[in-house]
Amino acid sequence: MSSKLFLVAGASLLVGGGLGAFVTQTIYGGHAQRVDPSPDRPLKCPEPKPCICPPPVDCGENGVVPDGAEPVGEIAAIEVPDTSRPGLPASALGLATKAVRDAIAPCLIDTEGLGGNVLLRLTVTATGGQGWIRTAEVTKTSGEVADVPECVSAYARRAKFDFETEGETELQLPIKVQ
Repeated sequence: MSSKLFLVAGASLLVGGGLGAFVTQTIYGGHAQRVDPSPDRPLKCPEPKPCICPPPVDCGENGVVPDGAEPVGEIAAIEVPDTSRPGLPASALGLATKAVRDAIAPCLIDTEGLGGNVLLRLTVTATGGQGWIRTAEVTKTSGEVADVPECVSAYARRAKFDFETEGETELQLPIKVQ
């Protein structure tokens, strides 16, 4: 008897629910309009900001003149030529600068009584896992430097360093003679 009661109660709920839905639809109208949760909107991207490179790291003895240092003579800015070869990253230039300073060390041993600056223009090239100085020329000197510029130019071309990326860049390296 109780199972018939549950069967009748369940059937009544289903019929009541269906009848309620029919009455509600009749009173309030047909189907509700379908709403698209992501309608097409025009994309508004922010304007790109111009690329601003940070100032060079203060390397002191490694070639970059520290902020606030008094310049001796006129030193030209770093020039990068417009070539078909890609440029080298800053890490390669740091390695090249260190290699050049190590290579020219013999030129700066017997400089007692001398004092001044030598500005060296370098063409740094890297390919096949190794970097080297393709050209090294003294572009400017100041003070008493005797025959140091010729020695520096010759020894700088001997500098080599390990670097995987290929490319070429020109830079100017100030060298202090003391």
